[in-house]
Amino acid sequence: MSKSKNVEVSLIFNNLSLILKFDLGSTCLEDLSNELFYEIFDYLDGCHIHQSFSNLNSRFQHLLTDSLLPLKINFPSKSNSTVEHRCRHVIIPNKHRIISLHLHEHSLIRSFFDHCTIDSSFTRLQSVILNGISAFKLMTILFYLNSLPQLSSLNILLEEEYYYNLSDIYRLIFQLSSLKYSKVSVLDCEESDIFIPMSINEKPSPIEHLVINFACTVKEITSLLQHTPHLRRLTCERLVETDEIYEKEAPLTLSHLTNVTIDDCEIGFDEFDMFIKKISSELRLLRLKTSSPSYLDSKRWKQLIKKHIPHLHEFHFDCHVDAEVLLDTTPDPETIIQFTSLFWMERNWFFEFKDTVDECVYSIHPAK
Repeated sequence: MSKSKNVEVSLIFNNLSLILKFDLGSTCLEDLSNELFYEIFDYLDGCHIHQSFSNLNSRFQHLLTDSLLPLKINFPSKSNSTVEHRCRHVIIPNKHRIISLHLHEHSLIRSFFDHCTIDSSFTRLQSVILNGISAFKLMTILFYLNSLPQLSSLNILLEEEYYYNLSDIYRLIFQLSSLKYSKVSVLDCEESDIFIPMSINEKPSPIEHLVINFACTVKEITSLLQHTPHLRRLTCERLVETDEIYEKEAPLTLSHLTNVTIDDCEIGFDEFDMFIKKISSELRLLRLKTSSPSYLDSKRWKQLIKKHIPHLHEFHFDCHVDAEVLLDTTPDPETIIQFTSLFWMERNWFFEFKDTVDECVYSIHPAK
């Protein structure tokens, strides 16, 4: 067991000893119920549990082999040397009890799948994290993940490559029948070119929370949203402009979408206006960060919100305008003052302005 895990386990049992001594009048660890041990194990990695508690006594051995005990498996990036041992002695014999599997770093992921295959026998597996995987390897893994009956959360970080075939990756993700949460992160993505047409008799994805952690265009994100009619939360790292000529797009039906976050909105307000009108009918929360002064138009926001986002309850807006840009596109002071009008006050949304050497920051946030 690693030093940090030893400290973690030691702290847990030291605290338990104090509870037993002062609250229960006893210092015997054996007095704890099985249910409390299950709660303790819930904080620990499944491999560390087996390493620390197996063969201690018959009671612990029974707890470890009890099918009621769920296991969480986490391989940190520096555990390559133990992959084969963990796969043989913990994961494969207990694959029907594993509820989460977190793998970090490309060589570790490759080593894991050399010794273990994820298939339908992982009947309780709900969460998978693949942190640092090649697009080619991911395609193969997604094929096998499709056999998991309870997989609800998938978090992927693709390792750095020149080109990512994200269309094929998302096509396989959307086929996962129980998936509720999907996050795909791409580092320094030069080109993605996502386009996934709708197929006849295609089953819609059950995804409810979609995190797009890379730069994409409105056309690309719209192509994804066509396949997620049950979506409730959308998070996009960067929404970027494109030189493509827009073709007529199929209408979006996102009647459950209530939360949208765009961490870096690089498109103009005209394009954003068209995009938000497609997805905003039930929106309750909108978070938006941008550096474009075109968004500092109170009257336009007022019209957009009243007509197309009538249920909006929380509005978090930050516009960071570079000082050099501001010299050429200084917002009209009257327009800025309009952000303090009755429309904003009635909703408890308050305007704030900060002026620094390098930039001016215009913010709107709900009252704290």
